[in-house]
Amino acid sequence: MTNYWPIAVLVLVLAGCSREENPANPILVKVGDQSITAEELQRFEAGLPARLRGGGVAGRRQNLQSLVDRRLLVLAARKLGLDQSSQVQQALDEQLTRKVIEQVNEVEIEAKQQAPTEEEVKAAYERHQLGWQVWPAHILSNTKADAEEVIRALKEGADFASLAKQRSQAEDAERGGDLGKFFGGEDAVPVLREGTFELPAGGISQPLQTKDGYEVVKVLDKRRIPYEKMRDTIIAEMKRRKWAERRQQYLSGLKERFQVHYHGEVVPVVLQAAKEGTKLSPEVAAGPLVSYQGGVLLAGVCVEHMRQWTKGPLPADSLGLFNTLDLWVLPDTLMALAGRAEGRDQQPETLVWKEKKREELAVDQLFAEQVSAQVKVDPAEAERYYQEHQDDFRVLPGEVQLTEVLVDTEVEARKVLRAAQAGEKLEVLAEKYSRRPKMKPLGGHLYKGRGQLVISPMYHSPYHDFFGDANTKDVGVFQGPLLVQDKYSVFRLDQPVMPAPLPLSQVRRPILHRLRKGREAAAFDQYIAGLRSQYAAQVKWFEDALARLESPPAAATK
Repeated sequence: MTNYWPIAVLVLVLAGCSREENPANPILVKVGDQSITAEELQRFEAGLPARLRGGGVAGRRQNLQSLVDRRLLVLAARKLGLDQSSQVQQALDEQLTRKVIEQVNEVEIEAKQQAPTEEEVKAAYERHQLGWQVWPAHILSNTKADAEEVIRALKEGADFASLAKQRSQAEDAERGGDLGKFFGGEDAVPVLREGTFELPAGGISQPLQTKDGYEVVKVLDKRRIPYEKMRDTIIAEMKRRKWAERRQQYLSGLKERFQVHYHGEVVPVVLQAAKEGTKLSPEVAAGPLVSYQGGVLLAGVCVEHMRQWTKGPLPADSLGLFNTLDLWVLPDTLMALAGRAEGRDQQPETLVWKEKKREELAVDQLFAEQVSAQVKVDPAEAERYYQEHQDDFRVLPGEVQLTEVLVDTEVEARKVLRAAQAGEKLEVLAEKYSRRPKMKPLGGHLYKGRGQLVISPMYHSPYHDFFGDANTKDVGVFQGPLLVQDKYSVFRLDQPVMPAPLPLSQVRRPILHRLRKGREAAAFDQYIAGLRSQYAAQVKWFEDALARLESPPAAATK
């Protein structure tokens, strides 16, 4: 019988192995001295898709067989001593530590966090001037001196939009620098937010340095989102901050409790290695960077953890290094120490969880050694599979060729569309009106002039949503207006869009993974069949109890 359960589900071993008959919870199967009861089967089926629950005696027998197979796998793993192996013990220690940390976090931080009151939320809304949005226009200059000259001209009465058309280096210069919509504080970089959001409608900023140059911004309009619409967002942010404050307070207490000490003499060596991109020497890596009551954190381990969590270079100075340790490395260590000191790893429910997890990890190891290690896949098989199933990998839209006229407004676009439909050549209209030649090139878009645009690949193109992965019906048809890159396009598809095959290099790994998983499933079916035969004498089914699950009790007589 092919087992349809993913191995990650299959290896779980449920608790509740009652050995005594209970009429309300009958034993359905015994595997050795352990029992599988009706309640256990019901819990198991509750986690299944609806179509796999119940299904009469035959369906329930199949679900029950999955539970039996779990027990057989545990027996096989124990027989090989895998539940006591160093790999399982190390993984178990790591997961137990993680569980203890989660318990400490839940009890000491989550449970003690207080929700903000309505008065606090309203006060935050007013105090921080939340909800404001501005509609800006801007003039981009290359230098601060040029930006100051713009401000001088504005003070002398120059019109902002006219000046933007004359002097701005931005692509939107011909629109008078109008950015076309309202922006919230979260939409702007800090320098623009701080330099413009305090201005009134009509106000003009000082020169603001950004990555593009120096900006002079005018607030064309300003509005505020009402408190009622901002309330949930403010509450979520206040909860996050209160959680961070409570966590920091708790961790500060733990640092004092466990006498945390930083070994400052090692820091310069760690920072130098980080700056040069080199590894720590074995002596330094094996030495302490942080010590505490009952243990140390080795420099090499700390550096590895910091690199893993920060996803970038280490801090540039000692203060930054200590802050990073406090943020990413020490919290887990300290909370694990606190949890173990409080006996959380010895609580009855934790010990039950630990033994279930040990069995799960042992069966994982069993699968790796007895099934996965026996499966071989030749990399050359991926190419053969690719050639035999090419239709499965034709998911990329091929090259798209179209003629396009890109203009600033929808009104202009509709005029172009009517002209094209009246007989004017789209290529000529593109030469007259299209903004495309003056725009920066967009990745995957090749502009050839006279409105001709070649797009490959199309997934990153605004036209993908319109054409889809394949399109033949729209060839030669004038379309639009379509919003493309904040402008409006009138266009014509010149060649059919046909699916193109994904290259083998892109799908080789998924193919190998598919082949391996298929063979592992077949190998597992064979392995579990062997276990069923090996342990057949230790498995006893109670058919009458299973049948009663499908038979509703007789109605009571009055």
